[in-house]
Amino acid sequence: MGQAKQRRMAQEREKALFSEIDLARVAGAVQRVCAAASGNLGVDCFDQALLAQSVLQRLGVHAEIVIGYAAWRVGPGGGDVISHYPASDTPVGTGAAFFHAWLKLGESIFDVTTNTFRLKATLLDAMDGGKTVVAWEPQYLWMPMADSRSLREVTMAMRGGIASYLGVSSFSVQ
Repeated sequence: MGQAKQRRMAQEREKALFSEIDLARVAGAVQRVCAAASGNLGVDCFDQALLAQSVLQRLGVHAEIVIGYAAWRVGPGGGDVISHYPASDTPVGTGAAFFHAWLKLGESIFDVTTNTFRLKATLLDAMDGGKTVVAWEPQYLWMPMADSRSLREVTMAMRGGIASYLGVSSFSVQ
């Protein structure tokens, strides 16, 4: 069987599986638990990814946690980008963590933390004195990996709703 046919069959299996699972419900449950229990809301992406992975695993869905960089165009203004990419002038050892954690489900990205964009923008604005307009803040993000854009495309975009995910490593909790 050719690679294209295998990929197509995998996508069809993925669609069938996700038609049976309510990802909004999974994301909502994870977000409620983290809102109630996390002392680091807005910077607890790994905890949320780990919890979402556990919920999906109980539902029979294999999901990998991916650690890497991410950025989202949340509004139309020049500074309306939330980024977990290191800046080229960031000194090493500053204590800041320039990474994000999300789930890989088949060939899709599942991120349960996008509901915290306003909080993240407020935290970033307090650090840099900016004013980030958050016009796009989905409750969760599920998108094909092929739709992920480069950091440059996100920063140059003229509208919200564009995301960049670049995995550096992934692992599964058994």
